[in-house]
Amino acid sequence: MYDQSLLLQTLSRFAVVLPARYDLQKQLSEQLQHALESRMVIEQAKGITASKHCVTIDAAYQLIRRQARNNNASLRTVAEAIVSVGLHI
Repeated sequence: MYDQSLLLQTLSRFAVVLPARYDLQKQLSEQLQHALESRMVIEQAKGITASKHCVTIDAAYQLIRRQARNNNASLRTVAEAIVSVGLHI
């Protein structure tokens, strides 16, 4: 019915390819999760900043960006500080 050598070749390819694809998918999933978490905390910080400074969400984002740039920090780091410890900018 089936050529055994061809079947073994095909199975051995899957044995090599599938774990690599799984690792790639896992890495992509972790990156997407990190991006989502970053986005959530940045959105929270924008809301807090907009409320404290009576500015628009866009203006609040610019304030957070400026704070990050001036302190050589990531946007997420500044946002986390605003949300968790009430950093005033």
